[in-house]
Amino acid sequence: MDQGFAICPVYPPENTIAGIAVNRNGQRFTTEEAYHAVMGNDVTFKQNGVAFFICDRESDRPLGSDNQPLVAEANTMAELEEKAGFPLGSLQMSVAYYNEHAAKGKDPMFHKSKKYLSPIDKPPFKVYDLSVDKAMYSSHTFGGLHTRLTGQVVDVWDEKIPGLYAAGRTTSGLPTSPYIASGISVGDCTFFGRQAGKYAAAEKA
Repeated sequence: MDQGFAICPVYPPENTIAGIAVNRNGQRFTTEEAYHAVMGNDVTFKQNGVAFFICDRESDRPLGSDNQPLVAEANTMAELEEKAGFPLGSLQMSVAYYNEHAAKGKDPMFHKSKKYLSPIDKPPFKVYDLSVDKAMYSSHTFGGLHTRLTGQVVDVWDEKIPGLYAAGRTTSGLPTSPYIASGISVGDCTFFGRQAGKYAAAEKA
């Protein structure tokens, strides 16, 4: 069990996807519409566990964030940058670049879908903490029993263990980190579950 995924949800609701995720240097590092586990993987393993979410009045949650602490709030991006402790000018440049292209329905950096693009220009502006030691994360490991394509479990010598079958998240199957979609686990357990059932029935017969 040497891999796993960490879930870092910045949505729903969908309006929040118009905000941006930035690292400790005020720089964007991923698309905000990514699957929750992709965002979590990027924060945890590529940003040393530290990240923040920047939004305005229209991209904020109706009642604020329910699992990420509010770091700062301000009526200008310069003031927000200073209050949150980002390097001078860094957040302002990131937001200005994002806004310039978002106004045209484009995201040259991470290609976020046009439907989620709108400038972050309506105060109040807010910074939420996405860091792994501040926000709420849920996670689970990847790995488990080694199996053949038939679902038959093998031992450390790659020998079949008679009568033992496994599928889905009890096995070292298809899902790996970064975990890009829950459907991978569904496909893994249903396909290999049928295989295991087929061969287990044949073995009994």
